[in-house]
Amino acid sequence: MFDKMTKRERILAIIVASTAPVMLVFAFGYWVLGSYNQKRTRISGLESQIRDQKLKADEIQNSNYRRMWYKEISLPSDLPVSRSDYKFLLTKMVENKLQKDGIIKLGKDAQPVKYKGRSTVFHKMTYSVSAKDTTLDKLVDFLFDFRSRKILHRIVKLHINPHDVRTGNEEKRTERLTVFITVEAIALVDAPEQRDFSKDARVLAKTIDEFKDVICFRDIFGLPNNAPRITTGTSQNFKEDETVDVSIKAIDDDGDKLTWEMISDDTGPSDLKLVKKGNSNIRLVGPKLPVGTVRRVKVKVTDNGCPAKSAIKDFVVRIERKSRPKVEVTEVKPPPPKFQHARGTRITGLTRARDGTKQILVYVGTKDISHRVKIGESFELDGFKWTVKSIDIDKDIVVINRDDEEFVYKGNDRTLFRPLPKTTSKKPKPSRFERPRTAGKSGTTQN
Repeated sequence: MFDKMTKRERILAIIVASTAPVMLVFAFGYWVLGSYNQKRTRISGLESQIRDQKLKADEIQNSNYRRMWYKEISLPSDLPVSRSDYKFLLTKMVENKLQKDGIIKLGKDAQPVKYKGRSTVFHKMTYSVSAKDTTLDKLVDFLFDFRSRKILHRIVKLHINPHDVRTGNEEKRTERLTVFITVEAIALVDAPEQRDFSKDARVLAKTIDEFKDVICFRDIFGLPNNAPRITTGTSQNFKEDETVDVSIKAIDDDGDKLTWEMISDDTGPSDLKLVKKGNSNIRLVGPKLPVGTVRRVKVKVTDNGCPAKSAIKDFVVRIERKSRPKVEVTEVKPPPPKFQHARGTRITGLTRARDGTKQILVYVGTKDISHRVKIGESFELDGFKWTVKSIDIDKDIVVINRDDEEFVYKGNDRTLFRPLPKTTSKKPKPSRFERPRTAGKSGTTQN
């Protein structure tokens, strides 16, 4: 067959022959996959149907259980008996728990309730309860007793009106309450005709005391609970050798009981503790701590409101070095210089007065004052008394006594602060710059 084909036809035949098995395998695989998916879809559908059937069966079973339970706790199907027995039981509950002279009223005749409009399933009976002078504690007792009864009944309406007392222009709320309650009880048509349900009871998850702890310890008709506030400042400083003692105060606008606790003390060993002082006051105390210690403490206060509310505040305790007593330093002023004006006072001339007596001219430069002083006269300067003892105009020498001391001045323009060396009985040493000169009869050496 291949002999009669051209080369091109043989190549094409080879290609078709080689790809045909691949195409067959692909087609077969696609068919198998489609069949598998169809079976999976069918299986999923069947499983869903089985689940639905099981759910329906469970619902029917649960419904039967509920129906059996409802039949067990239902009022008797004999309506006149049910009405009278339940009213008697409700009256006893009200008298024992709510108010002794509470009023019980029976509503309309038992109303039949049908299922989807076809047949009557149960009869509903309505009762009205009114207690005009009761308390919250008694109301909780009644509701707890009502809930614990193993009866198919319910409270559909509860109206509470607190009593107010007016004092002048102010209304004050009392603990007395007026309560109106609407109760519905059900009697199934297939329930037993007779049943003693006065002693049947169910066990509740909480006790009556647990309910009262939540409801009765506060005024449920009052304002919402306010959180307490800690009013003490956060920074507390102490000196070395002082024990830590911080008085912490809190305010609660509702007057609730407060509980204190220290929730953290991360900066050191737990040597700080809280000491109870009162409801709204507490002390944070501790031992003496080293200088430079910084302790950060969180203090929490919680009230007993419902719900309970808390306040947390950080306190920083610092230990500082004790301040040393201040030493008052009195500034000692140096004494004034002994010679304030003498340094600037000069003998400017030796002259004679008009009457021929000798005199000296003294100029006080610091005061800009001039004096003419004769022998025997004196003037005051720098707290001293300066007296002219002798004047020798020819030799240009003046002898002046300053109080009890004698000073010799020579030459004009010499300051009073720089006299010649003092007169002594011994012969003075000659100066390096001047030759000693011997005075006349006095025997005093002057330079």
